[in-house]
Amino acid sequence: MLVSFVISMLGKRLGVVFTRLLPYLLAVLAVVFFLWWIYDSGYDNGVADIETKYQTAIQEERHRQIEANAIALEEARQRQAELERLLDERNREIEDLLVEGESDPDADRRAIGADSVLRINRIR
Repeated sequence: MLVSFVISMLGKRLGVVFTRLLPYLLAVLAVVFFLWWIYDSGYDNGVADIETKYQTAIQEERHRQIEANAIALEEARQRQAELERLLDERNREIEDLLVEGESDPDADRRAIGADSVLRINRIR
């Protein structure tokens, strides 16, 4: 049926040639379609695999950074608390030195007394 239709459409000589080549053309077309299907599905699968791999790596890196930032923040808070403690200690020492200096009976003298020398040495 298909052969007679092709012969009538293309003419007798061309139709006969075409009908003899038709199985080969269909086989080549089937092979080309099959290869294209393998390539396309392989490409899609490869893209999906790589995307999954990189998304997993991205999530792992984000979690690593979040943990590292949390640890660094905690260390910074501890360091800040230590520095505040040292600052308070220094300020108390300065206040003590000022109070001792004001209560020193020899504060208005030009020469430095032993108590003044001790206070100066505590500053270092």
